[in-house]
Amino acid sequence: MKSNLEINVISPSGQIAPLETTSDIKNSYTVEPLIPSTNVNPLANVVWEDIRPIHPMLDFTDTKAYVGVNLDFNRPPLIESVPHIIGSDGTICAANDIVTLSDKGLRLSRIMPSAPRRWKKTLLKEYIEHSHSVNVRDVFENVRKYFQKYVYFTDQATYSFITLWVIGTYLHPIFDAFPLVLLCGPKGSGKSRTLLLTSLLAFNARLQGDPTAATVFRIIEQERPTLIFDEMEWLSQKTMNPNLSAIFKFGYKKGCRVPRCAFDSKRNPYVVEFDTYCPKMFANIHGLEDVLGDRTITFYQRRKTDAQDIETLDPSEKDPEWAELRHSLYIFMLTCWREVKRLIPRDEPQLKNRDFELFSGIIALASFFEKHALIKGLYDEIVSLAVQKAAEKKESDKEMNHESILIQALLSLVTQDDWYTIPTIINTLHKFFHNTPEWINDLWTGRSLARIGIGKPGGAKKRRWTTDDYSKGKYLTCYFITKQEVEILAQQYGVTPEPLFEQNSSEATADSSPEYNPFLDTYTEEN
Repeated sequence: MKSNLEINVISPSGQIAPLETTSDIKNSYTVEPLIPSTNVNPLANVVWEDIRPIHPMLDFTDTKAYVGVNLDFNRPPLIESVPHIIGSDGTICAANDIVTLSDKGLRLSRIMPSAPRRWKKTLLKEYIEHSHSVNVRDVFENVRKYFQKYVYFTDQATYSFITLWVIGTYLHPIFDAFPLVLLCGPKGSGKSRTLLLTSLLAFNARLQGDPTAATVFRIIEQERPTLIFDEMEWLSQKTMNPNLSAIFKFGYKKGCRVPRCAFDSKRNPYVVEFDTYCPKMFANIHGLEDVLGDRTITFYQRRKTDAQDIETLDPSEKDPEWAELRHSLYIFMLTCWREVKRLIPRDEPQLKNRDFELFSGIIALASFFEKHALIKGLYDEIVSLAVQKAAEKKESDKEMNHESILIQALLSLVTQDDWYTIPTIINTLHKFFHNTPEWINDLWTGRSLARIGIGKPGGAKKRRWTTDDYSKGKYLTCYFITKQEVEILAQQYGVTPEPLFEQNSSEATADSSPEYNPFLDTYTEEN
């Protein structure tokens, strides 16, 4: 299709001609400007500076933080609720006042609906009318104190993590990722109470059950909430709700969006994209399926013993203490966000890949409170917990991530470039399990080797048949495996050697034992 846009070029001789007629011009040419040289410039009022739109509920620019609230106005005969934007610099502006927002260099990314009423009006009034500071040590200690009062965890590091996670919900847009949290345990272990307590404290928290995908991504888009789900047993099944599971799986990370088709008043279709990133916490009994579990930090709750001094009654949302705690969290967010952002780590030697990604925001908060609230050992406590959770995840992946298991075995077995048989590889795999699963057999091993690229013909002989006992006519498949290709596979799959797989010096491979030498047997190449 021919474009309606005609571009003229100026030849070296000074003649102007359409671009398509100048194919014979060998020298350089100049494209005419789009704006004609007249006194009227149609682009005179264009703002060429990049203006970053902010989310009206919670957002951060390079220099300021913003949060959305509702203010009620007495306009007889009605009291009208008007959404407003409060800035960390003390400014306040109605969300529908486009002129004032523009004067402040702001542009909202979406129309602001009515904000959840989480900031008590008397405390909000106090913040608006007076300058405020916050005791950061009290912020951390008070949140942790209430979790210790109402919830039983088996170790103190879990209390610290949950406390930092709740505080982090007020700051999650400054992080590239924020971990999903699963509370897993038997009935009566306190999972629902932990969710209830979190819902009383976290930013724009919503405690829900039986959600649909459409409501979840619309709530995330409008409110940047903390979503809290109880009784989520279907999350342990691989045949879970595909739309919801997709939102959960990639909604831990900033930037993932859900496209949906909408229609204007004339029924013309257009695409709308919805955000999926926000803090999320789940509770169930049976855990998560493997892909979602890889993006989640799981904590196992146990029933408290008689010796544990835990409050017997559930917390009541009517208690004024929750509003006061949320007030301190709002002030903390508006006053301390810049320093927390500065402390976001670029790496942590003890954590890799997604394990680091999930914990980076929590580690930044731990660094902040250890530095500015003098809570000694908090950083090391959180990093140690992260390493422990990474190890637990790796252990639970053993029977799920079959390729990683096989690569672990090859790292131990392949100490030199040589031919290796299926029985030799299976014998090494046996070290990985107390009771070897039935699926570890010749067929699975051969197919798994092919999937990861071992033994594929590529010019040189990579695979052959051989016999360990020619008289019995028993044929074995032999693979030529190099140490370098195993190391590359380990790097690609994120697999590191484990002591469990380290071979004893007294052990020798079946291929090099006196009873068997494949180089003495006849063989045929397998295509």
